[in-house]
Amino acid sequence: MFDFAKHQHQFTQFLSGDDRALNFFFNYYGRAIYRYLSWRCGNEHSAKALTAAVFHKVWKQRHTLQNEDHLVGVLFVTAFELCISNQRADTSGGKTEIAEAISLQDAYRFLEDPEVLRARILSAMNRELNNLPRQQRNVLHKLYLEAKAVPMVAMELNIVPQTVRNTRNKAVHAMEQRLSGLEFMLVAMGLLLSRIERQ
Repeated sequence: MFDFAKHQHQFTQFLSGDDRALNFFFNYYGRAIYRYLSWRCGNEHSAKALTAAVFHKVWKQRHTLQNEDHLVGVLFVTAFELCISNQRADTSGGKTEIAEAISLQDAYRFLEDPEVLRARILSAMNRELNNLPRQQRNVLHKLYLEAKAVPMVAMELNIVPQTVRNTRNKAVHAMEQRLSGLEFMLVAMGLLLSRIERQ
Protein backbone atom coordinates (compact mmCIF):
# COMPACT_ATOMS: atom_id res chain seq x y z
CA MET A 1 0.00 0.00 0.00
CA PHE A 2 1.15 3.54 -0.67
CA ASP A 3 3.16 5.37 1.95
CA PHE A 4 3.17 8.78 0.29
CA ALA A 5 1.91 10.58 3.43
CA LYS A 6 4.95 10.55 5.68
CA HIS A 7 5.89 14.17 6.38
CA GLN A 8 4.16 14.87 9.70
CA HIS A 9 6.45 17.74 10.71
CA GLN A 10 5.99 19.55 7.41
CA PHE A 11 2.25 18.90 7.47
CA THR A 12 1.97 20.44 10.96
CA GLN A 13 3.91 23.48 9.71
CA PHE A 14 1.63 23.63 6.66
CA LEU A 15 -1.45 23.76 8.89
CA SER A 16 0.10 26.53 10.96
CA GLY A 17 0.66 28.67 7.84
CA ASP A 18 4.42 28.25 7.41
CA ASP A 19 5.34 29.22 3.83
CA ARG A 20 8.33 26.85 3.94
CA ALA A 21 5.95 23.92 4.35
CA LEU A 22 3.89 25.12 1.38
CA ASN A 23 7.09 25.24 -0.68
CA PHE A 24 8.03 21.76 0.54
CA PHE A 25 4.74 20.20 -0.57
CA PHE A 26 4.76 22.16 -3.83
CA ASN A 27 8.23 20.78 -4.59
CA TYR A 28 7.22 17.27 -3.49
CA TYR A 29 3.79 16.93 -5.12
CA GLY A 30 3.85 19.73 -7.68
CA ARG A 31 5.29 17.60 -10.50
CA ALA A 32 2.62 14.95 -9.97
CA ILE A 33 -0.16 17.55 -10.05
CA TYR A 34 1.37 19.19 -13.14
CA ARG A 35 1.66 15.82 -14.91
CA TYR A 36 -1.93 14.95 -14.05
CA LEU A 37 -3.16 18.32 -15.34
CA SER A 38 -1.11 17.92 -18.52
CA TRP A 39 -2.81 14.55 -19.10
CA ARG A 40 -6.27 15.71 -18.06
CA CYS A 41 -6.31 19.12 -19.77
CA GLY A 42 -4.08 18.22 -22.72
CA ASN A 43 -2.31 21.57 -22.53
CA GLU A 44 1.07 22.05 -20.84
CA HIS A 45 0.71 25.85 -20.68
CA SER A 46 -2.66 25.59 -18.92
CA ALA A 47 -1.29 22.84 -16.66
CA LYS A 48 1.50 25.10 -15.41
CA ALA A 49 -0.86 27.92 -14.47
CA LEU A 50 -3.43 25.53 -12.99
CA THR A 51 -0.81 23.78 -10.83
CA ALA A 52 -0.02 27.07 -9.11
CA ALA A 53 -3.76 27.74 -8.73
CA VAL A 54 -4.31 24.31 -7.16
CA PHE A 55 -1.75 24.92 -4.43
CA HIS A 56 -3.02 28.46 -3.84
CA LYS A 57 -6.59 27.21 -3.39
CA VAL A 58 -5.61 24.31 -1.11
CA TRP A 59 -3.36 26.62 0.95
CA LYS A 60 -6.38 28.85 1.62
CA GLN A 61 -8.42 25.87 2.89
CA ARG A 62 -5.59 24.12 4.76
CA HIS A 63 -7.43 24.30 8.12
CA THR A 64 -9.97 21.77 6.79
CA LEU A 65 -7.30 19.11 6.18
CA GLN A 66 -7.03 16.09 8.48
CA ASN A 67 -3.63 14.67 7.51
CA GLU A 68 -1.23 14.38 4.58
CA ASP A 69 -3.31 11.68 2.89
CA HIS A 70 -6.18 14.14 2.90
CA LEU A 71 -3.90 16.88 1.53
CA VAL A 72 -2.84 14.64 -1.37
CA GLY A 73 -6.44 13.77 -2.20
CA VAL A 74 -7.57 17.39 -2.01
CA LEU A 75 -4.71 18.46 -4.30
CA PHE A 76 -5.81 16.01 -7.00
CA VAL A 77 -9.53 16.71 -6.59
CA THR A 78 -8.86 20.45 -6.75
CA ALA A 79 -6.79 19.91 -9.90
CA PHE A 80 -9.70 17.92 -11.37
CA GLU A 81 -12.15 20.69 -10.41
CA LEU A 82 -10.02 23.51 -11.85
CA CYS A 83 -9.41 21.56 -15.06
CA ILE A 84 -13.16 21.06 -15.52
CA SER A 85 -13.81 24.75 -14.83
CA ASN A 86 -11.12 25.70 -17.33
CA GLN A 87 -12.62 23.42 -19.99
CA ARG A 88 -16.13 24.76 -19.34
CA ALA A 89 -14.84 28.27 -20.00
CA ASP A 90 -13.68 27.12 -23.44
CA THR A 91 -16.64 24.94 -24.43
CA SER A 92 -20.30 24.45 -23.65
CA GLY A 93 -22.22 21.19 -23.36
CA GLY A 94 -24.89 20.34 -20.81
CA LYS A 95 -24.48 16.56 -20.81
CA THR A 96 -20.72 16.74 -20.37
CA GLU A 97 -21.07 19.21 -17.50
CA ILE A 98 -23.62 17.00 -15.71
CA ALA A 99 -21.39 13.92 -16.05
CA GLU A 100 -18.34 15.81 -14.80
CA ALA A 101 -20.30 17.30 -11.90
CA ILE A 102 -21.34 13.81 -10.80
CA SER A 103 -17.73 12.64 -10.99
CA LEU A 104 -16.58 15.66 -8.98
CA GLN A 105 -19.20 14.96 -6.31
CA ASP A 106 -17.94 11.37 -6.09
CA ALA A 107 -14.35 12.60 -5.91
CA TYR A 108 -15.10 14.77 -2.89
CA ARG A 109 -16.98 11.89 -1.24
CA PHE A 110 -14.04 9.50 -1.21
CA LEU A 111 -11.84 12.17 0.43
CA GLU A 112 -13.81 11.69 3.63
CA ASP A 113 -11.89 8.49 4.42
CA PRO A 114 -8.15 8.24 3.60
CA GLU A 115 -8.27 4.44 3.74
CA VAL A 116 -11.07 4.36 1.16
CA LEU A 117 -9.06 6.77 -0.96
CA ARG A 118 -5.99 4.52 -0.82
CA ALA A 119 -8.00 1.41 -1.62
CA ARG A 120 -9.73 3.02 -4.58
CA ILE A 121 -6.44 4.37 -5.95
CA LEU A 122 -4.80 0.96 -5.78
CA SER A 123 -7.82 -0.87 -7.16
CA ALA A 124 -8.28 1.52 -10.11
CA MET A 125 -4.58 1.56 -10.97
CA ASN A 126 -4.11 -2.21 -10.84
CA ARG A 127 -7.30 -2.89 -12.79
CA GLU A 128 -6.37 -0.49 -15.59
CA LEU A 129 -2.78 -1.71 -15.81
CA ASN A 130 -4.10 -5.26 -16.19
CA ASN A 131 -6.49 -4.11 -18.95
CA LEU A 132 -3.71 -2.61 -21.07
CA PRO A 133 -1.90 -4.48 -23.87
CA ARG A 134 1.31 -6.11 -22.62
CA GLN A 135 3.79 -3.56 -23.99
CA GLN A 136 1.79 -0.60 -22.66
CA ARG A 137 1.44 -2.29 -19.26
CA ASN A 138 5.19 -3.02 -19.13
CA VAL A 139 6.13 0.54 -20.09
CA LEU A 140 3.85 2.15 -17.49
CA HIS A 141 4.97 -0.31 -14.82
CA LYS A 142 8.64 0.47 -15.39
CA LEU A 143 8.13 4.24 -15.75
CA TYR A 144 5.90 4.69 -12.70
CA LEU A 145 5.90 1.70 -10.38
CA GLU A 146 9.67 1.22 -10.77
CA ALA A 147 10.37 4.95 -11.40
CA LYS A 148 12.85 4.26 -14.19
CA ALA A 149 13.93 6.83 -16.76
CA VAL A 150 12.91 6.51 -20.39
CA PRO A 151 16.39 5.40 -21.62
CA MET A 152 16.55 2.66 -18.97
CA VAL A 153 13.07 1.42 -19.87
CA ALA A 154 14.00 1.39 -23.55
CA MET A 155 17.13 -0.64 -22.83
CA GLU A 156 15.31 -3.15 -20.61
CA LEU A 157 12.48 -3.66 -23.12
CA ASN A 158 14.83 -3.61 -26.12
CA ILE A 159 13.03 -0.70 -27.84
CA VAL A 160 14.03 2.86 -28.70
CA PRO A 161 13.25 5.74 -26.27
CA GLN A 162 10.74 7.32 -28.65
CA THR A 163 8.78 4.06 -28.68
CA VAL A 164 8.66 4.22 -24.87
CA ARG A 165 7.23 7.75 -25.03
CA ASN A 166 4.75 6.86 -27.77
CA THR A 167 3.62 3.74 -25.90
CA ARG A 168 3.12 5.72 -22.69
CA ASN A 169 1.11 8.38 -24.53
CA LYS A 170 -1.07 5.75 -26.24
CA ALA A 171 -1.74 4.03 -22.91
CA VAL A 172 -2.67 7.29 -21.19
CA HIS A 173 -4.88 8.37 -24.10
CA ALA A 174 -6.65 5.00 -24.14
CA MET A 175 -7.36 5.22 -20.42
CA GLU A 176 -8.64 8.79 -20.73
CA GLN A 177 -11.04 7.70 -23.47
CA ARG A 178 -12.25 4.64 -21.59
CA LEU A 179 -12.57 6.00 -18.04
CA SER A 180 -14.72 8.60 -16.34
CA GLY A 181 -13.01 11.69 -15.00
CA LEU A 182 -12.92 10.29 -11.47
CA GLU A 183 -11.62 6.87 -12.54
CA PHE A 184 -8.85 8.44 -14.62
CA MET A 185 -7.90 10.69 -11.70
CA LEU A 186 -7.56 7.65 -9.44
CA VAL A 187 -5.35 5.80 -11.94
CA ALA A 188 -3.21 8.90 -12.49
CA MET A 189 -2.86 9.39 -8.72
CA GLY A 190 -1.70 5.80 -8.33
CA LEU A 191 0.89 6.01 -11.09
CA LEU A 192 2.24 9.45 -10.18
CA LEU A 193 2.39 8.83 -6.44
CA SER A 194 4.08 5.47 -7.02
CA ARG A 195 6.80 7.23 -8.96
CA ILE A 196 7.23 9.86 -6.25
CA GLU A 197 7.62 7.10 -3.62
CA ARG A 198 10.47 5.46 -5.52
CA GLN A 199 12.44 8.56 -6.51
